[in-house]
Amino acid sequence: MAPNPMDSQATLVEAPVYQSVTGTILVFSRDDMRQTTIFPPGGGPLYVVDSSKSFTRTTVRRVASDETPLAVIERRGMLPDRITFAGRRRIHLKRWLKTIRGVSTSPMFPITFECAGESYIWNASNLRIMLYSARAPNVPIAWFEPSKHGYVNGASTIYAAYLALQPEALEICDLAVISFLVLEQEYRVYGREKEIAESYRIF
Repeated sequence: MAPNPMDSQATLVEAPVYQSVTGTILVFSRDDMRQTTIFPPGGGPLYVVDSSKSFTRTTVRRVASDETPLAVIERRGMLPDRITFAGRRRIHLKRWLKTIRGVSTSPMFPITFECAGESYIWNASNLRIMLYSARAPNVPIAWFEPSKHGYVNGASTIYAAYLALQPEALEICDLAVISFLVLEQEYRVYGREKEIAESYRIF
């Protein structure tokens, strides 16, 4: 019988696979991209993600910075979604995260964005999204692992979700994290429509 992810006896732990992953690991306190804290294994929080009760407004903050959010994401239903970066004007999300036409691998992907003249591509495979540099589109520079059920010494356990970033992704860490949060949330909505979200989201 599978453990209940909401069972108070289930303990959240950091996955042992971290030790075998090269690069930087960012762990999620909750496998919910609308309300979570992101931190390195064994370390303090780096990012805090907070949403309104209706989940129509999500803020992403860096703990070490001032109170100004890195980004504010607005979900507007039938109207275009918007994003506001710190110190910049509000824009439509699709002006930043652009669908690549003619090479679609799913109804959502691939999605591209730019930073300092370089292009980056988010793509999906087996219900997971991965980030690539346009210069090396076959080698992921970041990827997400959702939370999983397991047992440690017979005790019900939830292995925390994490985002792995290679050095190329770490150079654009803030934008990699923000774009991931936006797209993973959208991908889960798409998954629910296909009746797969309950098995994808753990807690």
